[in-house]
Amino acid sequence: MEGELPTSSVSTDRALAASVEAFSRALDAALPPPRDGARGEEACGDDVVRSELAAECATVLDAFSRAVDPISVREAMALAGLLARRTAELGASGILLSAVVEALLAVVGPELAENEGRALRGVMIEGYAAARLEHDRDRDRALRARVTRPFVIAPRCVALALQGLAEPDWIAAAVEGIGPLLLHSDARAVIVWVSFADDASDAAIAELSSLIDIAGVVGARVVFGATGAVAPVLRAHVGDRALVVTDDAATAFADALALASTSPTEAMRARVAGLLKRLGV
Repeated sequence: MEGELPTSSVSTDRALAASVEAFSRALDAALPPPRDGARGEEACGDDVVRSELAAECATVLDAFSRAVDPISVREAMALAGLLARRTAELGASGILLSAVVEALLAVVGPELAENEGRALRGVMIEGYAAARLEHDRDRDRALRARVTRPFVIAPRCVALALQGLAEPDWIAAAVEGIGPLLLHSDARAVIVWVSFADDASDAAIAELSSLIDIAGVVGARVVFGATGAVAPVLRAHVGDRALVVTDDAATAFADALALASTSPTEAMRARVAGLLKRLGV
């Protein structure tokens, strides 16, 4: 009849709401009882995670309800993988992930073939594990960047030591603070010690060469002291825009001091020698 609202949408919404409610009940049933002494912030945090997952499961449940062929089933499973990733991002434990998987299978499992149920478990475990690994890598990279900072080694001369894995994001984060330091110290030379444990990618070399542009803003020149396979690649990339030294690092670092001061003192040279010794040069 003209003017009446369609009932199909209403019934679909009701069916989805019922599925979400069933998922929430199954999630609570799959979770182990709270540990003795779990109070306050910990219990509140668990409740927040459960509420978040109960809300976000609606998209997954809706996708499975509409899956009528292998392609749409795979699309629904991909969304389940994203739900597992979200579980990891919320800081949930593997126990909670297991409960989420069991709750989802309790609702959509009866409509899936046996091999599809196993595939769903695998997709969600893989999504959760990948998100946890990415989180750990991001945390480690941030910590590594915090402890890799440029410093003033002598008047008008800034130094930066880059050692370990040649991760472009880490290199970029490590040099973020060099601009203000160059201005503050009125730098004329930047010494960059490069000793990587692996081959440097094009992105890593690009991040290293960006130091030249940063230093150029204040009229400073970059001297790279490089070891291993990165040296020829870096030299080919920067050309004559910077000095890349591999054989006699001590002399190169003294030359950098000469750029910063017309008459570098023996005390300055001693500080460089001490730095090189700590770096194993």
